Amino acid sequence: MKSADPVTILHISDTQFGRNHVFGRSGILPTDKAADALAERIISDLDTLRRSPGLSPDIIILTGDISEWGNPTEFQLATAFINRIMSALHLQQRHVVLVPGNHDVNRAACHAYFLKCQSMESSPVGPYWPKLENYAQFHNQFYEGFRAAQISEEQSWALFEIPELRVAIAALNSDMAESHLEEDHYGWLGEKQLIWAADRMRSYEAKQWLRIAAVHHNVHRGAQSDDENMRDADALQRILAPHLNILFHGHTHNGGRISYIGSTAVVSTGSAGVIKEARPEEVPNQYQIVRIYPTHIEQYARMYVPTQSRWMGDNRISPDGNNWRHRETYTAKSTSDTFSKHRIKNIQVPKKKPASTLRGRQSQVPSSRAVKSLTVLRQFVSTGTAEGEGTFLKDAFVTPRDYLEIITPPASSPRILVGKKGSGKSAFINYLLERLAPAKIPALLLRPDDLQLDEQHQVETVAQLKSRAYSKLLRAISFNAWARLPGIITPEDEIFLREIERHHQLSEFQLARLSRLVANLGASADNVDTHAALKGALNEDSTGQFDVLLSSSRNVFYLLLDDTDQLAAVATPGHLNRIWGFLLAVRKLTSECSNVKCIVSIRSEIWRRLEVDPLGQRDQTDHFRLLVHYLNPSKTHIQNILEKRLELASRRIRRVDGSSLYAPFFDGHSVTIPTTNDTSSWKEFFLVRSRGRPRDVIQLVSHVTRIAIECDAPKVNSDHVATGMLEFSRGRVSDIAAEIGEECPQFFQVVQSLWRVPFKANIEDVREHLQRLPSTMRIQVRGTILRPGELEDAIRLWGLLYESGVLNARIADARQREGYRHIDPLEDPNLVCQERWNEMQSVIWEINPAYRDFLLQTKRAEENRDGLPPTS
Repeated sequence: MKSADPVTILHISDTQFGRNHVFGRSGILPTDKAADALAERIISDLDTLRRSPGLSPDIIILTGDISEWGNPTEFQLATAFINRIMSALHLQQRHVVLVPGNHDVNRAACHAYFLKCQSMESSPVGPYWPKLENYAQFHNQFYEGFRAAQISEEQSWALFEIPELRVAIAALNSDMAESHLEEDHYGWLGEKQLIWAADRMRSYEAKQWLRIAAVHHNVHRGAQSDDENMRDADALQRILAPHLNILFHGHTHNGGRISYIGSTAVVSTGSAGVIKEARPEEVPNQYQIVRIYPTHIEQYARMYVPTQSRWMGDNRISPDGNNWRHRETYTAKSTSDTFSKHRIKNIQVPKKKPASTLRGRQSQVPSSRAVKSLTVLRQFVSTGTAEGEGTFLKDAFVTPRDYLEIITPPASSPRILVGKKGSGKSAFINYLLERLAPAKIPALLLRPDDLQLDEQHQVETVAQLKSRAYSKLLRAISFNAWARLPGIITPEDEIFLREIERHHQLSEFQLARLSRLVANLGASADNVDTHAALKGALNEDSTGQFDVLLSSSRNVFYLLLDDTDQLAAVATPGHLNRIWGFLLAVRKLTSECSNVKCIVSIRSEIWRRLEVDPLGQRDQTDHFRLLVHYLNPSKTHIQNILEKRLELASRRIRRVDGSSLYAPFFDGHSVTIPTTNDTSSWKEFFLVRSRGRPRDVIQLVSHVTRIAIECDAPKVNSDHVATGMLEFSRGRVSDIAAEIGEECPQFFQVVQSLWRVPFKANIEDVREHLQRLPSTMRIQVRGTILRPGELEDAIRLWGLLYESGVLNARIADARQREGYRHIDPLEDPNLVCQERWNEMQSVIWEINPAYRDFLLQTKRAEENRDGLPPTS
């Protein structure tokens, strides 16, 4: 690592979730609005910036005005936003710095406090704490288990120490004077807070660490009429600034170039999320990434362009207005330790244990070859997603045993590929694209964005939805085939497509012409290379079955439709009919165009909703059931996927010597389970925490491997696992909450509450907890607000926890080696209901191991808060 490795900060401000939040409004469908969410837009931009110019933030700073009115629902949206960004960047809570802004003050609560004081014939006492109680609850819940970041009435500011980066950040509260009264609408820190922060920064100054402060209000007066700035900026400059290197702020809704108070650099950004009317004229939404070096600061300014639905470079940051990158010469005084070669980024370095406590592990002496081994391994476990691993998917994807069934749909019908998120649906589709190319079979992959099903129709029958989807489908196939598959469209058809390119509505004649065009797509069956198409599943039976498929039409053309569930908002009544209309349109297409072999992917929980939705087309389920193939990877299948990658990595480092595939990369034969003294083989450890999803096992291996590399260790050991599992486990909770968010917006908090339930619970443990839970928070499941104490409502939530795999149903089974087995929700989707209460009593309800590390941390935090001794 170079000695001048920078500290990279993602700086976001003034998201203002609530009435004046600008994102999530674009489009017609709820899926459009979800794609337009601020988090998704920023993550997409961060991915671009990661590839070029190689920006990867170490820290996230949110400088206030996170909400609009300081209301709980706004902070729920903010929590989801922060968790999403944090998960995408693979950062921990302590790498996220939050400070309140004036909009995070709840003015109604402040007014009520003033009225209460008036009724008691007393005077309100600053800083009028009730105004920030909602913010404090949001803040402290986010930093669950991180006591240093907690705030209270006595101390509403915090200090963040990030040892592996050698960075200290003072998170300041400039709302001290703010109230519901207009005359109190300005920034103020107060000497008590400034002295507290200065005292602590002195110690980090002596340690030669980088020292940062984050605050909401601007320290420089923006204009003559700017009365909302920080009014005690002079005290900040006198008391705290001499001990700082950099100060970040927001509030002005207009970012700018670096300024100074004394020798301290002042960095600002505009509003990331507020509507146009609340921003200065001609100023877009903004955020920035800041790279801090010992000799200079680099600003990368971004602005949102609504007409293009994306973030772009904001050239206003440069002096000449021609560049969105600005470099400012600057000396970060007393920071030599931060920028030394010994600093390790983004992870918590495990404390070195005495040799006597290393549980008999072999001595690990770092070597360049060993570190290289882990680096090579990480290339094969980079993301776990199909999109992130296209370069070697063809080598590392394990073909499902039922590969042939999926690629040979029934005559005149599509194949419906159903599986959980992360189960490998998209990976399979990408793998199939890899196979079809050398087989000389044209194939087209379409996703919801390609279909443009965006018109708004308040009331539509399924027949109307089918008709509209069919028209859009024909159009999408024709134009995308023209754009992506050179030579497949005839010159005559190209002329026709140019004629209708700008037509929004097509006539019956034009639709018939498009249908004939699609029916003629594909390669001659005589030219197909069967061996290439069936590689990995080639035998006499499979060849015969594939030949039957080819003989069904003159040409063959594969249409792959991925992420179909995104066509509708499943929580909206009647919205599932959009998916039904689309599926019926696909079936019509395959019946009219025998050359089209269609595979449609859909998440299992959405397919389950289609089957049981009372407002949907449940009668259609019988027609489609024979078309469904469940992609439900077994434990053995997931093991094969992992070990295929280990084998490829071993070959790359030339370590295929007959020993265990795990030996070149993982220390010893076993790993100590975090938070316990139990041990497990490396293989079992990874598989148990996979949630039955290949993506999870790959991402977990990648996560612990990254930590080992950054610790300069030759192999992954138990310390690295202990360091990383809390972050990984919290990420799984965030992921499942995002998946179930439309059906239950409070799902993250619901899962988090399970720390109160034994990991292996009986029916009464679960019933008692779920019946009590609605008395502690507002919970909505599929549009229904749950009532405390009602078994019917507890069953609703229970069913969701079961279907999502958070609660696993374990039953006795003497045929199994362990004496039990788990019931798959796909196997028995109706297990959780009052009618089967007696059967439910015979079940052990296990909390999925992937979530347990996070729940144990939550439990410890709650016990510490209540002053209870730890239970383990």
